[in-house]
Amino acid sequence: MDLNLFPWSLGESPYWTNPNNGLEWYVDKFTSDSCHRIHVNGWPSLDALVFLVVERKGEEIFPLERVMIHKKTNEVLACEKSFEAMVAKINWFRLNESCCD
Repeated sequence: MDLNLFPWSLGESPYWTNPNNGLEWYVDKFTSDSCHRIHVNGWPSLDALVFLVVERKGEEIFPLERVMIHKKTNEVLACEKSFEAMVAKINWFRLNESCCD
């Protein structure tokens, strides 16, 4: 069974390639959806986008980390290596926003 979990395995091109170090930045749509998904407790959406930063060595691609960036300010909100850790961080931000309204 072929699980196409990564953007490059779905044929997507990098959103941006850093000219200084060659790292490729892909929009991580699946993780980014966690910022906007309707939550059972009514938590507000998070205006952010998650990128998957990878290093390419020949034909192999090595995921390095996920980076969550605020859409309006371009501020880095979080960096995590795993999907689960990033989703936990997204939920923390959304919970924090719901408590401070």
